Amino acid sequence: MIDSSIMNLMMELATFSFIVPLVLIIVWKLRTRKSLIPVFIGAGIFFVFAYVLEAIPHTFFLRINSPVSTFLTGNPWAYALYGGIMAALFEETGRYIAFRIFLKNHAERETAVSYGLGHGGIECIIVLGLGHLQNYTYCQLINNGQMDKLIDKMAGNDTAIASYQSIVDSLSKMNVYTLMLGGLERVAALFLQIALSVLVFYAVRKADKIKYLWIAMGIHALVDFIAAFYRAGIVPLLVVELCIVILTAGACKLAYQLYQSLPVSAVQKKNTTEWAYAKQSYKKDTNRENKQEE
Repeated sequence: MIDSSIMNLMMELATFSFIVPLVLIIVWKLRTRKSLIPVFIGAGIFFVFAYVLEAIPHTFFLRINSPVSTFLTGNPWAYALYGGIMAALFEETGRYIAFRIFLKNHAERETAVSYGLGHGGIECIIVLGLGHLQNYTYCQLINNGQMDKLIDKMAGNDTAIASYQSIVDSLSKMNVYTLMLGGLERVAALFLQIALSVLVFYAVRKADKIKYLWIAMGIHALVDFIAAFYRAGIVPLLVVELCIVILTAGACKLAYQLYQSLPVSAVQKKNTTEWAYAKQSYKKDTNRENKQEE
């Protein structure tokens, strides 16, 4: 039996995964008054490159029985390295293509953040949101006894039985601690995707700065490499999450510095000027009123 409190937390985290990206996108839109096209491009590129194109090498190197797949699936370190490299290669290449081709007419620096919100937002929804909705469904089946019946019907299909039994074992081990840390990881991943988008955008928009594409790939690969340690049972979850948060903070700091060096768009400059003028006018009015009172 899966405790109802665990199931409720799954639903809360699933809801959280939809709300947070949406709120961030709305706030960013209101603040910058920029097009939402980069947001949709970011979401689409992530899905195509991470879930469609990246699946092609996985089929050859992981699913088809071969010496390579045997080596990778049997060696946690090699599997983690492979996973990190593939994720970084496909997602950062997709990001580069998006800025170079699909968003070539969106040269303002706000495009990088908008794209990152789309890329990281849809990842958060798919991985955390849809993932927990699926887990909630499995928990219902387990608690209702339907999962056992489903496994019994698969008698003779050892692969399918092992797969479903693995799901049952995994869900039975879930607790508030692991679920909350998983939610923290998704928040960190969302901000990491924004930071990496700024790095790649900078590499595209600045001459002779292609090195930032490789830096983005390196950071992305390292984060996924570390995350794979927990799945392989090599490193405790807390250690993995702390490493990911630290790497994300470093990436965000670098991205912020690069973002500030990019030219300010006309709209943003106008908003900044209006805000400065409003502050100055308010200060003058306040001083005038104080003098009149005296």
